[in-house]
Amino acid sequence: QNDNASSIATLTVEVLPAVVSISAVSDAGITLSNTTNRIVDISGWQLKSGTKKFMMPEGTALLPNVQVTFPTSVTKLNPYTGAITLAYPGGRLASEYHSATVEVLSEKTFVP
Repeated sequence: QNDNASSIATLTVEVLPAVVSISAVSDAGITLSNTTNRIVDISGWQLKSGTKKFMMPEGTALLPNVQVTFPTSVTKLNPYTGAITLAYPGGRLASEYHSATVEVLSEKTFVP
C-alpha cells in the first residue's frame, strides 16, 4: 500500500457563444432567432421595452436554427416604445432592435 499515491482527473470544457438575436418586432410580439446548430438555454434572459421587462422562465430554450415569437399577451411589452433589448441573465446586452436595424453584440444587420 502506497500512502503517497495520487490521481488526476481532467475535463475539457468548450465555451461557445450563445448567438440569439431579436429578428422581428410586431403587434404579435417579439421574435428571437437562434442561428446556431445547438439548443440555447435562455432561462433568465430578459427582454426589455421602455421601462418594462420580461424574464424568460426557467427551462426556456431555443431549438437549433429556429425563430420563436414571444407574444405581446405573454410578455406584456409594448413593441413600439423605442429600442427593444435582449440581455443575458447577468444583464449584459445580447441583442438590440431599433425599427429597421438589429444589433447583435457589435455586429449590425439590416432587416428588409
